[in-house]
Amino acid sequence: MPLPKAQVDLPSPPASLLGRCVYIKRGPYQGRKAKVLRQVNPDSYQIGGEDLGEHLIMVKRDQIIAGRRSNRKKRAK
Repeated sequence: MPLPKAQVDLPSPPASLLGRCVYIKRGPYQGRKAKVLRQVNPDSYQIGGEDLGEHLIMVKRDQIIAGRRSNRKKRAK
């Protein structure tokens, strides 16, 4: 009996960063958290809030790290 051919999985599109909390890894705001407010072009985002306060800044995708989404409850230490 012949084996069926394996189906190649198509790569899934990257998760949207809109509304997610990100960490800034380069530039004058390095090490701070902010929320992605809008996507300006495929490689640039406008971020603000959290540690930035009222400031709105533009960053490139390679300057930020997306925070992980988790549904788990945090354990008490």
